[in-house]
Amino acid sequence: MNTVAIRANRRKLLILAFLVLLCAAGYMLVEVNFSNPKLLAYAMKIRTPKLIVMLITAFSIGGASLVFQSIINNTIVTPCLLGMNSLYTLIHTAVVFFLGSASVVASNANLSFAVDVVLMGIAATVIYSWIFKKTKHNVLYVLLVGTVLTSFFSSIQTTLTRVMDPNEYDSLLNTLVASFSNINSEIIVFSLILLASVIFALRKELALLDVLTLGKEQAINLGVDYDRCIRRLLLGVTLCIAVATAMVGPISFLGLIIANLSRQLLKTFRHTQLVLGSALFGMIVLVPAIRNLFHLSSGACLLAAMIVLAIMILPSIINVSETALRAVPKEYEEASLALGAAEMETYFRVSVHAARSGIAAAVVLGVGRAIGEAMAIILVAGNVSNMPGLFTPVRFLTTGIISGMAYASVGSLYQQALYSIGLVLFLFIMLINVFLNVCVKNRKEG
Repeated sequence: MNTVAIRANRRKLLILAFLVLLCAAGYMLVEVNFSNPKLLAYAMKIRTPKLIVMLITAFSIGGASLVFQSIINNTIVTPCLLGMNSLYTLIHTAVVFFLGSASVVASNANLSFAVDVVLMGIAATVIYSWIFKKTKHNVLYVLLVGTVLTSFFSSIQTTLTRVMDPNEYDSLLNTLVASFSNINSEIIVFSLILLASVIFALRKELALLDVLTLGKEQAINLGVDYDRCIRRLLLGVTLCIAVATAMVGPISFLGLIIANLSRQLLKTFRHTQLVLGSALFGMIVLVPAIRNLFHLSSGACLLAAMIVLAIMILPSIINVSETALRAVPKEYEEASLALGAAEMETYFRVSVHAARSGIAAAVVLGVGRAIGEAMAIILVAGNVSNMPGLFTPVRFLTTGIISGMAYASVGSLYQQALYSIGLVLFLFIMLINVFLNVCVKNRKEG
């Protein structure tokens, strides 16, 4: 990578850092009563821990997701696809279930977090190292096994909560749902120490990430102990996911957004820049910004969900569309320019026209993913059954299924209604596919 590109990326990172500072300042200062010292002190007391937790969580999720993608050598996966979130919630639930919510371990936030982190670190390192070794790092097999493990861990955790004492379940419930309103600020110091220790302990492995992405054989030929590096980096990813999940709940799916945004913006293979860019993207908090900008009591609304979904689907749409446009023969563009057409006219009337089927496929993939998304929007949409309004909390069809399925008895009318919602989503995606296919076919015939 040349010096000019490195300097350009540094400027981009500085701009991102400046935006993070603006968002943090807006979150801390907007709608604060400076004339009353007591109200000012109270506002700072409430907002400061939340802001710190958001920054720590963004750093943990962004860094862990990007490192995990480099380990897997695939940019469309996150740790949650391998069940790391489910594993943490299972361990946390098991600790409360077997020791009781009134025990010293469960009642002390730092001790409970330490026990969860140790157990998850051991379990995740053993399980996922074994999976990678057995599948020989085959992405398809890893994802398939990860999907099974996610369901397996979730099923065990659900079973434990069903037989748990209702009072203990009530005390556990807040830690099992992702929320920036109900953060665990008691473990801030512990989390900072843990993250600093992880970065220091893995400094050599993090420096080798650029080499590890070349592949196992190339890395070994360059003198890297590949399996040892992968095991240690997996442990680091696991601990980062544990920190974020313990603070705000299972939100590692957001790593897919910020990691790919970092890759798209920086266009580099240098992980020092990519990890920092991913963390900075995560720190630009959307919900508080929307709340302060439009003077809402809560930033969880339809607008926030729309922005999150747009950011989630744009990387995939842009990547597939870019691939389709690059596949257009250069002769088409050269012939158009030779006939006197302007560059913009050539792009839109020749290149886009020739790549329209690939662009349509990108739109279908993006829209289908947005329609089926549940976990990201349940965090920012409010999850309240209201008539849709841009600035009001809403519940999407997918989140309605997620929220209600656990309480629907087998064969009940409520369960049938939830399956009907799933059928509506399926039909809606099918109609979009048919509509775009018909449009592309008619344009070809025309």
